[in-house]
Amino acid sequence: MQYTAMSSEKEPKLSDSSTSSATTKKSQASKDSCRSDDSENLTCERFTKDNQGIIYDKNAGLEWYPTPEKDSKNMDLYNVNAVVHNFTIGGGGWRLPRIEELKDLYKATFLDEKKCSDLFFEKYFYPVWSSDDDGPSKTLFFSFGNGAIGSFPRTERCCYAWGVRARSR
Repeated sequence: MQYTAMSSEKEPKLSDSSTSSATTKKSQASKDSCRSDDSENLTCERFTKDNQGIIYDKNAGLEWYPTPEKDSKNMDLYNVNAVVHNFTIGGGGWRLPRIEELKDLYKATFLDEKKCSDLFFEKYFYPVWSSDDDGPSKTLFFSFGNGAIGSFPRTERCCYAWGVRARSR
């Protein structure tokens, strides 16, 4: 497996290319950094999380649904595809994110607005499947723990399911 780090002066350095290094424990420093607005939504400058867990990205015009860790932990790509495409939350219409969308999200939540990462992650910064293939039997994933892009066989149980869609409201 190959990892490619995103380029940034603020980016954490890669230390290991194993799956476990792609999962990084979330620091307490980002806790309590988002605030509740009057409608009980969590909000940052760019992002707002509603009471269903859907996160709206004002800049990109996308809605994100990071599946709760307990619900999508370590699924292979075939199961992830089925789960994401069958999300009914917020009216459906979900798909797997492209690697470029995940890179933009990483830049916005970790490099530009570190305080917003707690909207997306419960406890760990874990790898997320993308919809981008890496050859005939592998698919790319993005690690929010270190900003790396890697690929796994589609049958590997390594990454989490996130849905994304154009804003529907």
